[in-house]
Amino acid sequence: MGWIEEVVRRAKKALDKPPSFGLDPGLGKLLEPMKAWGEELDALKRLGVTVRRGAGGFAQTDNKIVYVGVAEAYRKLGVIVMPLREALKKISWVKKYYWRLLPPDLDRYTAATAFSPDSFTYSSACCKYANMF
Repeated sequence: MGWIEEVVRRAKKALDKPPSFGLDPGLGKLLEPMKAWGEELDALKRLGVTVRRGAGGFAQTDNKIVYVGVAEAYRKLGVIVMPLREALKKISWVKKYYWRLLPPDLDRYTAATAFSPDSFTYSSACCKYANMF
């Protein structure tokens, strides 16, 4: 079993584990697939926006984030934005830090993040571009 599979295995075992601290409202919308966002996705399609989960995209309507692509604009500034799984394959040192701060089986919320398509963002000139995020 590879190390990524081990992270996922540990996370699966913790999906029902409540947090040790704070409130526990349940995973609910956290695990809701994008298909369930119906109204927002329909509006974006009418505008000609192609929605896909991926590197650093977001949009906001009022106080609700919907979608916007940003990876290409940041790449021109020397900032790498890509799906985390891709970064784990392409950038050797990323593995050294993956799941080192918290264990994937800490609680159900931490475990759920092991299954989300997170983005990886890195810039060797991070101080120069600190205000753009």
